[in-house]
Amino acid sequence: MLNRSDGDLAQVRLHMTIEGADLQGGKPEESFGIVGNGQQNLVWPVAVDATSDQVTVTISAESDAYADAVRVAIPVRRYETPEVVATAGSVPATGVTEAIHLPDAATDNGELEVTLEPSLAAGMIDGLNYLEHYPYECNEQTVSRFLPNLFT
Repeated sequence: MLNRSDGDLAQVRLHMTIEGADLQGGKPEESFGIVGNGQQNLVWPVAVDATSDQVTVTISAESDAYADAVRVAIPVRRYETPEVVATAGSVPATGVTEAIHLPDAATDNGELEVTLEPSLAAGMIDGLNYLEHYPYECNEQTVSRFLPNLFT
């Protein structure tokens, strides 16, 4: 939004540069007239780069009498939900080959970790070690710590 606070009509030249995103519509430079004590709204749709953690926008306005500029760094908050999937099963002695296909739109923000254990019970060892050394003491933690040990 551009504000004009005196009474004269002015011709304004506006220039916008953006880092970390791509301009999707409109032009980075606009020229228009703005009446005295008036406002002008401008909208530039953008698409944020897949790996950007911030977008920096610089806008400069210039008329015959005045000039001003502003630079703003906007943090990018991605609405992503981490997903954890676990499965159990047995592998034949001949082995198994499993193909993993990642989606085309995958970003650098994920990871794949495959852990193999010799038995289902062996996969619980890390969790049991965590519970055994859990820093808080109450009935729930005590039972959670030692009940699984009885079954493994």
